[in-house]
Amino acid sequence: MEILYERCAGLDVGKAEVVACIRTPDGPGERRQEVRTFGTFTGSLEALADWLAAEGLHSQWAGQSAAPSLCAGQVAEIAVRLRNTGTTTWTAGGATPIVLAARDLTAIDSGLVTSPLYDTRLATHAEDSVAPGDVGTFAFKVRAPATAGTHRISVRPVAEGLQWLEDEGIYLELIAR
Repeated sequence: MEILYERCAGLDVGKAEVVACIRTPDGPGERRQEVRTFGTFTGSLEALADWLAAEGLHSQWAGQSAAPSLCAGQVAEIAVRLRNTGTTTWTAGGATPIVLAARDLTAIDSGLVTSPLYDTRLATHAEDSVAPGDVGTFAFKVRAPATAGTHRISVRPVAEGLQWLEDEGIYLELIAR
């Protein structure tokens, strides 16, 4: 059977519930199907809309800056580049911003990251928008600690308030000398 649409959803709308099914690619020649049931009140319908919207949010590592070699106290900017592999454009300042988050608080609490956006959130993409297939740059500043050695910051993209994007084990390093 010929696939006409790579990603699709179907809704069975009843008086008390909406049953939603999505079908998406899952490897070469494979399909993933997920079915969820939602109520018909506003909060449940908003959750359904969020779930369907999240299906279009995906990313893939597309590069990063080289590890800077810094003396204690020196500051440098480092960046991760992520390709938008989903079907939804990432928009700066949009309702669901795509941001780069630290995997834990160590980089923040130690002062390694100088100016996080907030909490574990390090940066949003520099571009006004990142269309599907395009690459967004997530840059932030780091300060070399007094302790010499290689310091690692593990990161992961997140659609704020909605879902984590793909976990590819991305990390950046800085060398303190």
